[in-house]
Amino acid sequence: MDSFPKELLAQLPVMPSHEGTWQSIYMEPIMCSGERIAVAVIAFDRAGCDVLKVLSSSRLADLFGPQAGAMSNMIDLVAGAALRHGAGGSMDGFQSPLSGVTLGAPREAAGDDRADILQQAASLSSCFYVQE
Repeated sequence: MDSFPKELLAQLPVMPSHEGTWQSIYMEPIMCSGERIAVAVIAFDRAGCDVLKVLSSSRLADLFGPQAGAMSNMIDLVAGAALRHGAGGSMDGFQSPLSGVTLGAPREAAGDDRADILQQAASLSSCFYVQE
């Protein structure tokens, strides 16, 4: 098989070198409904983990009206619990403080840094996410 011309290969973007994994964090907006919505993502790399909430205050207000504040508090509670648990290096065995919370499958990622991986994860997890 012929190799690619060096000129063509030189035009390809350089692949990011920062590797990590991420998972979506889902909640049921109506308990026991089975419906779920992505509320946060957690990303891991060799140095640790971070959580990014994917629903802005304005999106919460649009989606939940007068209940937006309560929903925001529940998301904060779950995101904080995920971050504390994730400090151990993975989400294996995570028990949410609220019922109706599930985790997406772990996914591998590459980016410029952990924040970049979080942005990618949020964009891939929620149609409501808007980078601020």
